[in-house]
Amino acid sequence: MPLHYIFFFLEYTVTLVANFAIPASLGRTAQYAWFFIAYTMLNAVFFTANNIAYASLVTFCTRNSKERVEMGSFRFIFAFSMNILMRQSRLSSLD
Repeated sequence: MPLHYIFFFLEYTVTLVANFAIPASLGRTAQYAWFFIAYTMLNAVFFTANNIAYASLVTFCTRNSKERVEMGSFRFIFAFSMNILMRQSRLSSLD
């Protein structure tokens, strides 16, 4: 496992925890600022950096551009399908 994955995993974990561990001692505005900063760091910085590194691994699998497009398409289809499946299972567990 490349070292940058471990770095992004640790930073991703810290910001994920920071999203849900908002200090109660802060004022209301400071709590909103805390969440906004943690959420932005989580999604705009670390999630994007991880996905760029993950998506670039496809280029090492094959030199054929058609196969790279197919692999990217399958990755998107399965990621989107799994996202729908996880949301559906979550919604059904709430009922």
